[in-house]
Amino acid sequence: MGQEIAVAVVVAIDALYAVWYWMPGRWRQRLAARLAGAARRLGLRPASAERVAQVVGEAPGCGSCESCGSCATPGKGLPGPEAEKPVRIVHNR
Repeated sequence: MGQEIAVAVVVAIDALYAVWYWMPGRWRQRLAARLAGAARRLGLRPASAERVAQVVGEAPGCGSCESCGSCATPGKGLPGPEAEKPVRIVHNR
């Protein structure tokens, strides 16, 4: 019985993280601000609550277009077609 509860908790946490990860950035920032407000009401210092909002509201790692900016600037991120070179395969016999 305990294993089923542990698995259910892990799956629920993973599902919440997936929703948070793929959530639009504005929604994430708005919810982070609400979370900081709730933390202040529960007694967390205002500076600490703002830090929580900043960390929680920032974009997750790769996969969110608002975090890396490689799409906006050419030359960063993946190489473009000009960087592709033909590959010559040589078989030694």
